[in-house]
Amino acid sequence: EHAALVYARHVAEVGKRSRGGRRAGAGRKHADASEAEAWWNIHSSENRASVEAMSPEDAGEAAEKEGAVKVVKTLNPSGYKGVIKRASTAEGGATYSALWHPCASDAKRLGKTTLRFGLWSHPEHAALVIARESKRVLEEADAAETAAAATAAVERAA
Repeated sequence: EHAALVYARHVAEVGKRSRGGRRAGAGRKHADASEAEAWWNIHSSENRASVEAMSPEDAGEAAEKEGAVKVVKTLNPSGYKGVIKRASTAEGGATYSALWHPCASDAKRLGKTTLRFGLWSHPEHAALVIARESKRVLEEADAAETAAAATAAVERAA
């Protein structure tokens, strides 16, 4: 027992030194923090206002047409993949986070495992933004890869 206790203390001390005395994950930044800022810089407040101006029913219909994934309510209370219900606001209403987790191959291409698209007042609005923005992000990645391949071909030919 004494040997196990000594080993456990050693492991804890080594871990503490390797993290600079902080607990695991302390000070770690999310890989997608800059992406969220970039998303808000790209999309003006008018774009956000146009989504929020839609009724939840209209936003839900548009989200489904644009590819939002409905899930069983017992698994996710919001009803949509990537939409997470957050704590209630001071005004009394809940807010919903729009988080997109691309598949492994897309995450490798994008260099990110999660993209955040803000907080929304209704789950349908968050689902609509995820559907639109996930397509846009992938299209931009495809265009960048195509441009890089064309540049590489030109450099090889020269």
